[in-house]
Amino acid sequence: MAFEESPVLAKKVVGKEDIDIAGLIRRLGNSDWVREGLNFAEGAGSPCPFCQRALDAELLEKLNAFFDEAYLADIGEIARIEEAYRTLSDVLLNEVDAALTSGSPHIDVEVLRPLAERLRSLVALNQRHIERKRKEASLPITLEPLHDAIEEIAALIERANAETTKHNGLVDNLTAERRALTSEIWKCLIDEKKGIIDSYVSEKAGLDKAIAGLASGLEGKAKELATAQGVLAELEKGVTSVQPTVTEINNTLSSFGFTSFKLATAGEKEQYYRIVRDDGSDAQETLSEGEKSFITFLYFYHLIRGSTTASGINIDRIVVFDDPVSSLDSDVLFIVSSLIKRILAEAVEGNGRIKQIFVLTHNIYFHKEVSFDPKRQSTRRTHETFWVVRKVDGATVLDGYEANPIRTSYELLWAEVKNPDRSNLTIQNVLRRILEHYFTILGNMDKDAVIAKFEGRDQQVCASLFSWINDGSHNFADDLYLAADDTTVARYLAVFKKIFEVTSHGAHYAMMMGGEATIEEPSPDNSPEIRGSETLVELSPSAGGVSTE
Repeated sequence: MAFEESPVLAKKVVGKEDIDIAGLIRRLGNSDWVREGLNFAEGAGSPCPFCQRALDAELLEKLNAFFDEAYLADIGEIARIEEAYRTLSDVLLNEVDAALTSGSPHIDVEVLRPLAERLRSLVALNQRHIERKRKEASLPITLEPLHDAIEEIAALIERANAETTKHNGLVDNLTAERRALTSEIWKCLIDEKKGIIDSYVSEKAGLDKAIAGLASGLEGKAKELATAQGVLAELEKGVTSVQPTVTEINNTLSSFGFTSFKLATAGEKEQYYRIVRDDGSDAQETLSEGEKSFITFLYFYHLIRGSTTASGINIDRIVVFDDPVSSLDSDVLFIVSSLIKRILAEAVEGNGRIKQIFVLTHNIYFHKEVSFDPKRQSTRRTHETFWVVRKVDGATVLDGYEANPIRTSYELLWAEVKNPDRSNLTIQNVLRRILEHYFTILGNMDKDAVIAKFEGRDQQVCASLFSWINDGSHNFADDLYLAADDTTVARYLAVFKKIFEVTSHGAHYAMMMGGEATIEEPSPDNSPEIRGSETLVELSPSAGGVSTE
């Protein structure tokens, strides 16, 4: 600071030299004491601030003359320096403190803090020197220089400001800086991997030449292929005819015994179809909706083996049957399902151009017929999947199944019989429905005819079974009910199996059971064995339980 070189600080500020009391004051060196005491002098005749006697007017005048204008000017300059130094030092220290507390990542606080403490100590020391000079003006003082301490702090702050400016520049030009950084990174990578890159470029050039050669060869081959295909198309025009399709469709109708109509060729070149009755009359106007759907299916059936163009017969294809029996009668339903199953078999074996087939239908009976596969019972068919499409809240949902989800109620009844965790509360109704469906509805054999197949006490056991299942599935009026236990159910399941055996339908029982589950045979000492005319246990359905003889 400039205050450090102020001459008034190094000067001995004293009064006027040509006053007779000046020698005494100078000899005693108490001008500061005299000036300070003079402030308490109230005027001539008042108590002297130095000796407490009446103050002589002449002495007061000499004392005032000693402290002339020059002296007072120096005293004022010292006071001004003191005030200015205090103000400027406060500003300087506040700026240093602000830098310490700024939190800037570019300021090394550990370095700046001791520099700030050093500067604060020097400022405090100089302030005490100036204060002493103000009180003792005749005492020369020298201020401690602050230049070096300020320069070190300023240099540190300037470096931080430079880093901040650089960072702000990066932020302001982020896109350009990122581009420049990316360029530098690639340049570094290229320099480090120059050998690998040169090798790649050399090999790529060789491969490009090879590819160009192959492309040129392919282009020539493509031209040759186009020429050959044109020749083939011209040749196919001369041999292509709808007559083989007509013959094939008529053979299909005949093989299934369908004689309502047949196909014939029409047109001068016989390239069109015509639907006729057996007497040769045109059937176009008299076809029913079912017959129209059927002939449409037959045309599609043969179209998927050929093409609508002469040059498209060798293209691989995916076939979709969308509800092909929506309006057909039952006879045609089985014909259509049989034909589709032929296509399914060809696709599985991979013998033709059909690579994948989708069958969509709303008809449960058609689905059951077209999806029937006896091999599926023993072997998982990995080439097929089953899906159910549902509409849920306006959205289409597809649910996949590992096996055919469509089963008849008759199959579900047998599934309950096979289930080892079957319910004892419902098994009576299940057995009744199976026996009624198979023997009464399908076989036209009532329960009495079935019971008649047994002899002696065996008839009683069989009759007991029918009474038991009827009582358990029909009787709702009884106030008392006793649930059948596992032993009772096992006994009657054995009799259920024996019914199929004695009526020569054991093969049906074995087929429906399928080996997936076995019925536990009751123990010999309480089982309803049927052998000759002897029975070990009599089952009494009227009592709802078991009684032994």
